[in-house]
Amino acid sequence: MSSNHNQIPFDKIEKYVSGAMTSVEKNTFEKEALENPFLQDAIDGYSENQGGIEHFKSRLQKKRFNKNFKLIGVIALISLFYLGVVIYNNIYPAHNIAANNDTLIETDSALTEVEIIPMELETLHVIQNKDVIKQNDLVKKFKADPIFNPNNYELENSVEQPVNEKIEIKKITESEEDEQILIPVKIKKLYPFVYFYDLAVVDYRRYENREQSIQKTTYSFSGLSADKESENSTNHTQMTEKVVKVTYMEYLEESMWYFSNAKYKNALKRFDVIAGQYKNDLNALFYGGLSNYNLGRFDFALLNFTTITNLSDNPFYEDALWYKAKTEIKLGKINEAKYDLQDIIVQGGFYAERAIILMNEL
Repeated sequence: MSSNHNQIPFDKIEKYVSGAMTSVEKNTFEKEALENPFLQDAIDGYSENQGGIEHFKSRLQKKRFNKNFKLIGVIALISLFYLGVVIYNNIYPAHNIAANNDTLIETDSALTEVEIIPMELETLHVIQNKDVIKQNDLVKKFKADPIFNPNNYELENSVEQPVNEKIEIKKITESEEDEQILIPVKIKKLYPFVYFYDLAVVDYRRYENREQSIQKTTYSFSGLSADKESENSTNHTQMTEKVVKVTYMEYLEESMWYFSNAKYKNALKRFDVIAGQYKNDLNALFYGGLSNYNLGRFDFALLNFTTITNLSDNPFYEDALWYKAKTEIKLGKINEAKYDLQDIIVQGGFYAERAIILMNEL
């Protein structure tokens, strides 16, 4: 028998001392006592003081309670620790920003440095997930459309064609009277592209002066200087404005990181800055329009997409026309949406089949 005192058979001891055991039970129990000194001590103690067994039981139960209480306390402390970690990470997410080749690299100052989002954007919420324009949909289009192939721009310029030149060819069709009519068809010029987080952006550096840097304003929480602190001071932090200048492509890449990570409010604030500095910037207009759409600002999104479709000869035309039609549906402009969908179907491009399905649903 085990020598563990938690397993002392008090009922057997009482039965043994009172003489209620059979001879076989008594013989077996005495053998157990020989192998377990603690059991033998318990038998002797009970024989000398039969009321002492109740005292022994109460002491044993108290020890068990204290042991369980300590275990519960340890578990509670561990639970509180992990709960604190979860709360801390939710309040201070900047501490957990991963820095690798596929994400925006944050400096140590990112732990305390923030960009303030205008109140009209801060109060916005992302629309229902089923309606959100997702990054994967854009990536599929860019991969399927040769216009967004960065290598095509090199091929076009290898034959010394000016970037802004518009070429016209004559397409021959037959009318019902079997007469030949010459219809001018414009060939879209090819733009230079680079990709940020699998999303195509126009590389304006290749043919337009974008040397002018963008002013980036951030705010950081910093401690007060020693001469301004006092023993009674309860708040030793203040907001410090920091203004730096970054290049257009640096600012655009950071903006695209926010967009690719569904941080549309941060992205939109930056696209607005770019649009304010560079009129009709296709990157700011297109991705700013998508950000407006995903945040439910459909009037602003429609303005973005309409501006793109009104610009002649640009690579985002088909995409902007498709999302313009979807935005018009959101705004209840069904006739305008049908007109744009018909245009998409006639062009027979990437969105033609989707346009037919959407047209039948209206």
